[in-house]
This record gives sequence, C-alpha cells and structure tokens, in this order.
Amino acid sequence: MRWIHDMLRRTLWAMQAHIAEAVLQYPRVAVRSCHGIGKTALAASLALWFLFSYNPSIVITTAPTFRQVEKLIWRELRMQYKGVPTPGLGGNLLKTELNLDENWYAMGLNSDEPEQIQGFHSLNVFVIVDEASGVSEKMIEAINGLMATGQFVRILYIGNPTRPAGEFYEAFHRFSGLYHTIHVSAFDTPNLAPVKDEFDAAQTKAEKLAILRAAPLIVPYLTNPSWVADMMERYGEDSQVWQVRVEGDFPSEAPDQLVPLHLIEAAENRWDKLADTDRWWYEKNEARLPVELGCDIARYGDSETVFCPRSGDIEAPLEIRMKQDTMETSGQVITQGRRLKAQVIRIDADGLGAGVFDRLKELQIPGIQEFHGGHKANDPEMFYNRRSECYWALRQRYEDGTIAVQRDPVKSAQLSTIKYKTTSRGQTAIETKEEMRARGVASPDRADAEMMAFSSALKKREPGILI
Repeated sequence: MRWIHDMLRRTLWAMQAHIAEAVLQYPRVAVRSCHGIGKTALAASLALWFLFSYNPSIVITTAPTFRQVEKLIWRELRMQYKGVPTPGLGGNLLKTELNLDENWYAMGLNSDEPEQIQGFHSLNVFVIVDEASGVSEKMIEAINGLMATGQFVRILYIGNPTRPAGEFYEAFHRFSGLYHTIHVSAFDTPNLAPVKDEFDAAQTKAEKLAILRAAPLIVPYLTNPSWVADMMERYGEDSQVWQVRVEGDFPSEAPDQLVPLHLIEAAENRWDKLADTDRWWYEKNEARLPVELGCDIARYGDSETVFCPRSGDIEAPLEIRMKQDTMETSGQVITQGRRLKAQVIRIDADGLGAGVFDRLKELQIPGIQEFHGGHKANDPEMFYNRRSECYWALRQRYEDGTIAVQRDPVKSAQLSTIKYKTTSRGQTAIETKEEMRARGVASPDRADAEMMAFSSALKKREPGILI
C-alpha cells in the first residue's frame, strides 16, 4: 500500500501487503496468524492510513484488555506517527487518541465496555480488533452492528487463533461467507519460507530441528527460525503451542489435554484487568489473603528452580533460578519467603527438593511444607495420586474463570502441553515427567510450581474465597 510506504516509510512484507489490500477490498477481514508476523505494527499502520485517507472518519481499536490496547497497538501507532518526517501528519496525539477534528479521530477502547462502541457513527469507519480470539462476544456483536450504518465501513479481526469458538473462529468456519479470511503460518514468513519444502520433506524430528537451526535470520523483526526450533524441541508438533503459535491454526481440543491454551490466556487477561493494588500486591506486601509459595527445585543442568507466589486467586510473577546448589537454593527459598511474608512455603520434596526441605526444617523456617506428588490423594477413588489431584484442582480454577496470572509464555506452554488419562480403576492420572520426556516434551518446572502454590485448593472453602 503506497500510503504506508510513502508516508510512514514502512515496507510491508508479502502477507502484510496482502492483508492491507484485503482491508481495502472487503468489509470484513479475519486474519489468523502465527507469532511474530508484525501484526501489531501492521494494525497501527492501517489505522493511520485509514484516518488520514478518509475525511471524516473514525478509527477504533480494541483488544481483550485495555492494557493491550495501550501498550501494544497504540504504542506502535505513536511511534509510527512521530516517525513521519516534518511537517508530520497533523492532529493532536494522546495516549490512546488521535484527534484531527470533531468528527475525525482514532481511539482505543476497552473491550469490556461494548456499549461505548454503539454511539460511533460516521461516513467512514474502521474497527481493528487485535488478539481477536480473546475479545468478548458482546463486543463483537456491538462491532458488527456498525455495518448497519456508514458509507465505507471496514472491520479487521487479527490475532493468534487460541480459542476454537466464538466469532473469530466462526469467521473461518460457519461464517466464512461473511468474511475474507487469511491464514499466516510461520512458514509463510521470509525467514522460514525458504526452508519450508525441506522441512516438510524431513523424516525425523532431528532432521527438522537441524534445518530450523541452520536457517538464516533474513528479517530480524519477524518469526525467528531458532524460536520455531525451540517450540518444536520443547513441545512437539502435536502440541497446542505449535498449532497456535507456529502454524497459526486453531488448537485441536484433545480429550486428554489438562488445560486448553485459551483458558490460560483468559486467566492472563484477567490479570491485566486487575486494579494495580491487586496486581502488584507482592511488591508492597499488601496481600489481601495469605501468601502461599510453591517451589519446584532443580540443581544443575537445563531445569529451572521456580518460585510461584500467590495470594488467593492472584498469582504473582514467577522467580526463576538456574544452576544453583542445594545450599544456595535453600537461601533463595528463605529470601523469597521473607520478601513475600509467605505463610506457607511448599517444596517439592520427591527429588532434589528433599535436601532443601530438610535444611529449612533444620533451620526451623516457619510455614515450610513438603509436597509429595506421588503420595496418596485425598480422594483416592477419583485421583491416582496427590499430583493428579492438585493439577485437577488447578484445572478447575482455570475452567471456573477465577485464577489470574501474569503472562508467562513458557509456563502457559508447559501447562497446555500436560496430558491426563483414566486408569483401569477409574482414577484421573496426570502424566509423569518421565512420560512427557518420552514424547519429547520438556519438564514442566513452572507449571509444577504453580500447581503446588495452588494445591491448598482442595480445602473446603466459602464461595468466592479461595485460600
């Protein structure tokens, strides 16, 4: 698109240009993509193009959380706007608004307030929905209502296809006649397209990894072949992480998957929407409910020692350590516990953590608890062991929509990769770390720490109060 090239001094790669041309031609465009195609930068460019090409016009951007609106697309939009050579584009630029006239402006909206969008009317309207899988159906309904008025109305849904349901999903299925749809895989990008045929022809995982590791990084800001190799090595081609983040496909809902990726992203969105006093409780030691700390212990090698704090339903960011001996790790547990004023410090004592637990018990550190995943479950008729029971309780929190967690791509990938099965006695059993390694999946250190942090969920509790 020449305006983007001439005014913003940006060169679009092939699929970005294809999306831009589709927005010009079709009223509704839906784009499901892998990670790292430059979709946020493209959305910002398209917002500026539409606003300055049509007078009067209204451009509205939204995303699952207002933080995403402000910190992603509008940060990119401000950068591109300010980068235009003198005399610039004109108008009054604010944090999430760009005003040219009373009826000529762009703004970012919170997707939790769909009624906001119903009052916008103009001859020319462009709505951009970023990370469209996570936007509420009420907001989607309000956006679609804009098609009833206006002379030139365009709607762009774009994002990783994390949820196999809702308007964004149906745009590629039941509503395909209403939408012009575009699919962008990592292997469509300039960095991976040159090796696609060789990758597809490879017979073994080792051959595929070698091809990815050897692929040159042609365009630094697009999907990196080394990152794709990491996704394959850690989680495999049959995982939801690979399907969504690499292939740009909607995840298959495997019957044996513990926690679907879209439930994890919903929990991350809830964390973004929390008030600052709730989100950052651990920095000021102002937790409203008792703090519990889950500790998954490693020593040397590639595994991580992970500290996962939580207060009630709200999880604080993880603390990660690597390549420490048992005494160093013991000191870290004490430091983390004191910093957070943790009332409970739960340590995986089935392996390397046993030595850490014994040392802390010797020091009489308050609140120390040992966790044995292999021990008998509280409800042995339903669950194979304690680990299975606690992971199932964690899954229930995600399904209930109560838990709020900060974004951690590694943890979300680990959790969405864990599988479960039913034993011959009718018990639910979570796969072991050995079983995960046998199918080429890395140890879920971060997910295990989260599971332990929330393992007191098995206690009877009042509705809405989780401790």
